[in-house]
Amino acid sequence: MAEYPEAQFIVRVRAREVFPNCPRYIHRYKLVERSRFVPKKGKETPVPSWKCADWSADALPANDPARDPKREVV
Repeated sequence: MAEYPEAQFIVRVRAREVFPNCPRYIHRYKLVERSRFVPKKGKETPVPSWKCADWSADALPANDPARDPKREVV
């Protein structure tokens, strides 16, 4: 858990079956930049603004960072 800042749990998955796909539909991936919402060690992660909207606020858990009025909202 120490390797993943702000993680609440880790899920490990083991594939039982893998199906091939035509490579023509598999796009090349290139990381342009990491999202500002990816937690970083030693830095507080900002809260996405949609978490503060009326339609979502009541669905958040009690300990969600969006409920902290001191957190930066982006």
